[in-house]
Amino acid sequence: ANYDAVSSNHNLVIGPRDYVYAVGSNTCKGGLHIIDFIDPKRPKTAGCYEDDGYIHDCQCEIYHGQDARYFGHEICFCG
Repeated sequence: ANYDAVSSNHNLVIGPRDYVYAVGSNTCKGGLHIIDFIDPKRPKTAGCYEDDGYIHDCQCEIYHGQDARYFGHEICFCG
């Protein structure tokens, strides 16, 4: 598969589900560029988080905390 929405990045973070996150990339002001890999033969852009600017690294997990709004969702801790 070919995915050309990102041409350079500092790191790729593999999420626990079907998403890959490019951080420190040439998109999203260096923030979180979210790639949907549900169909690995056809990856597509799923979103972009650029509000905090450059992200150097990230870890993504499934939330199992007490806040029902996010329970079961994939969340990322980035810096």
